[in-house]
Amino acid sequence: MSKLTKSAEELKALIPQSLGSIYNYSDIEDLKVDIIENGLLNPILLSVDGIPLDGYRRITAALEIP
Repeated sequence: MSKLTKSAEELKALIPQSLGSIYNYSDIEDLKVDIIENGLLNPILLSVDGIPLDGYRRITAALEIP
């Protein structure tokens, strides 16, 4: 099994726009603080095609961290 590596920007571009209504991306401040303090503890799950299956909010939060 090969490991796929993508940048956060590449992963965010692959998130379906239809999921915007499901996930509340505006309330990720606590998540950003947690990522800063602890890092990303869980990997972003990708399909065999490299499309994110999980971790949409983590991707968004990571991109907003300066």
